[in-house]
Amino acid sequence: MSGTANQSYERKDGGSAGSCKDTDNNATDFIFNPSASNPQNFASAAVPCLAVISASSSIGDGGYLDTSGLVIDIQLTFSNIVTVTGSPTLSIETGSTDRSAVYAGGSGTNTLSFNYTIQPGDNTNDLDYAGYNALSLNGGTIVGASGNATLILPKPGNPGSLSATRAIRIDNTSVTPTLLSFTRQNPTSQFTNADELIFRITFNEAVEGVDLVGENDFDVIGITGPAVTVSRIENGRIYDLRITGGDLINLYGTVELELTVAHGITDIGGISLPNTQPSIEETYNVDNTSPTVTINQSLTQVDAASALPINFTVAFNEPIDATTFTTADIRQTGTATGIAWSIINSGDSQNFTLSAIVSGAGTLIPSLDAGTDAIPVVRDQAGNHNQASSSTDNSVQFNDSTPPTVTITQAAGQPDPTSALPINFTVQFSEPINTATFTPADITQTGTAASVVWNIANSGDNTTFTLSAVSSGYGTVAPIIEANKVLDLSGNNNTASNLAPTDNSVEFLSISARAVIINEAAWAGTASGLTGDEWIELHNTTGNDINITGWTLRASDGTPSITLAGTIAAGGYFLLERDDNDTVSDVDADQIYTGELSNSGESLTLRDGASKVIDTANGNGGSWPAGSASTYGTMERKSASADSDSNWQTNTGIKKNGKNANGGDILGTPRNSNTPLPVVTVTPKKTETPTPRPSPIPIPPRPILNEILARPGYDWNRDGKADVFDEFIEIKNLTAIDISLGGWKLDTVNGRKTFSLPEVTLKPGERVVFYSKETNLLLSDGGETVRLVNSSGKIYDAFTYNLARAEDASFCRLPDGNPGDSWFEDCTPTPNLINTREGKAPTSPDGAASIFCNLPDTIPVEFFIPECHGYGADIWNPYYWDFVNWIDKLWIQQTNEKWRTFIE
Repeated sequence: MSGTANQSYERKDGGSAGSCKDTDNNATDFIFNPSASNPQNFASAAVPCLAVISASSSIGDGGYLDTSGLVIDIQLTFSNIVTVTGSPTLSIETGSTDRSAVYAGGSGTNTLSFNYTIQPGDNTNDLDYAGYNALSLNGGTIVGASGNATLILPKPGNPGSLSATRAIRIDNTSVTPTLLSFTRQNPTSQFTNADELIFRITFNEAVEGVDLVGENDFDVIGITGPAVTVSRIENGRIYDLRITGGDLINLYGTVELELTVAHGITDIGGISLPNTQPSIEETYNVDNTSPTVTINQSLTQVDAASALPINFTVAFNEPIDATTFTTADIRQTGTATGIAWSIINSGDSQNFTLSAIVSGAGTLIPSLDAGTDAIPVVRDQAGNHNQASSSTDNSVQFNDSTPPTVTITQAAGQPDPTSALPINFTVQFSEPINTATFTPADITQTGTAASVVWNIANSGDNTTFTLSAVSSGYGTVAPIIEANKVLDLSGNNNTASNLAPTDNSVEFLSISARAVIINEAAWAGTASGLTGDEWIELHNTTGNDINITGWTLRASDGTPSITLAGTIAAGGYFLLERDDNDTVSDVDADQIYTGELSNSGESLTLRDGASKVIDTANGNGGSWPAGSASTYGTMERKSASADSDSNWQTNTGIKKNGKNANGGDILGTPRNSNTPLPVVTVTPKKTETPTPRPSPIPIPPRPILNEILARPGYDWNRDGKADVFDEFIEIKNLTAIDISLGGWKLDTVNGRKTFSLPEVTLKPGERVVFYSKETNLLLSDGGETVRLVNSSGKIYDAFTYNLARAEDASFCRLPDGNPGDSWFEDCTPTPNLINTREGKAPTSPDGAASIFCNLPDTIPVEFFIPECHGYGADIWNPYYWDFVNWIDKLWIQQTNEKWRTFIE
């Protein structure tokens, strides 16, 4: 026990082994009680123990020789009446092989009988069971009124045991008694300074007549006047001989045993033990003297010295335990600094070479203090502490005039080229330096990268350092240390690091915009009650792995602010989970972050280690362009095109992946590809013969209006409903260079509305889609003119349509991207995809179409309101108006207590 609190060890509760019998095993018998109620100064009520109190047999005392098949009954008496089920067994000690006594009866009484049958080879000079735990239930039970009986027996040889109540000797062998061995029992090591020695004596069979006190049967050689006692260990076959006293406490010499000529040892049958020594005779080498030691200069050591290492000879007067002699035992009393000691054993564990590597000039004077129990230094093989060292010449003067050399190389594992920061190098000096003289100002950048900031980290040995670089410019990072910048411990200046060629250059590459994109955000959480379980997914759009260590992902309000660490595999995903790894319970996070996304909207910016903007999400601010706080659907990126409101969609469960913290499905695709855009189903149709047209006049490449949808019937912007805000305008870059649309505008002539385009950069051939939900340019079904205007007010493209005849029939250029006037009015909508007139628009999943009125928006408002929002009962059905030659009465159902109506 330790500490100042009240505490105790107590007997275990009644029914456990140690509560009724002492097993000689404290872990079995006692339990630790740390309760503050200690000490318990009161008497606990006695717990009745149902246990074996004694063992006996009805067979008479005496020797039983050559009695195979003889049955010996053994009775176990309990403290109370017991009931037995099954067949318990009792293990009997009978020599090299223990036997089992089988249950014979006694259930319902306090005495149980077991029968042991003598087998060939059984041998004992006092029959007993095999141990205190020899009673086994063997699948049965022994139960009394107070519960299960305790199976612990009186310890063999103790009062109540079978050998204590009876004297039954068995010899059913046909061998001659033989002394097999004298072995070291305690301690087991040959070399010792113990004040008590125990030899174990082993015979081939049980013997008797062994004197338990004195040297009548065994002589102790090497000690004068010892006290000797002998104890029986196992059935008379094994004995332990204990030696104390005499001159053992100060002895230096060998201790051994010999069988005396006049011994009186016989086997159970009376055959005398032959007077021959055993084939195995172990001895003790007793040593009570502390070893001496000297330390001196090696014979070849120069004094004063400028070369390293500096060597000394350490000599003990006897072999030692070499594992106890370490460099921590050396005490340096000289003036030299920066010493690293090493010890080499000559092989005899008595003579050693002590070597020193020194970085600061001065004297070296090594010594060993005397060892004690409190402060052990070196021990000999018997465990004695060394005496303090003596010397005739253990001092050497070290003069250091050698300048330290230094190399700079790429750190192990440093990619080259790399786009991740920091960039790491290893700086290696030839000796320990004065670290106060080594600063970032000593580093010279010889590469092409600008604005490099250095950081130095000491490995701890003042010799090896990690040099880290962070740069806001791109190019090569190539550090050097010029001569005379750093001092060693003796004041010598360094040589230049670039004297020998080394790989000290790393190319820092710029990452192109949207090489990594913000691909998905669960800004609303994952379910009701889990609104704080937010996550963000990044996607590597390239064919190469990208190390994003040192990159940042920050919200416009400063929370969350994440410094990223890791690598995204080519084409792979990087999952960030808020607060813990249970947000997506079945997909491991690549990184955990803190900080909440606002449901009202935030702008997220991804920057590389040089603070270059790589991507944004909701970069124009305002409310989130997609995602749902009611369904907890995520905001998914439609493509790797530039961030704009039209390039995001809400996950509606068409494709989903992952489980939330409650085990429910997530409406999102963590670490997986996003929901695919609607796929056009191709329907074969007759090839029309185009009407010959005059050859168009070549038009120079430019951004163009490529597709316009004025009358949608499907949820194209993936906001969960189909309405006029699914109208869209698609722009495509026909040039061979990147074009920034910042400052450009879309406008409608009839609607007299204008939308300023966000800061979007289109790569050659890339397209971008703007939905009416973002632009508020509501396109009339009755005709409109749409124009694309640059930042200077120049009209770069325009298209006029007269009528949007049908739902989900877009106006598009064919072939796709044709800068001429080849517009068609019956195209299948393909936002962000190649234009086509084939196929058909998709339908809502599972037939769950949004409630949507497909009347054109050109009808008078007096018609539109009742027919689309009230009681029209589908009277606008084209069947009623467009089909000819039908005469009938069609009853229209009564709704909301309107008058019954019909058409005739």
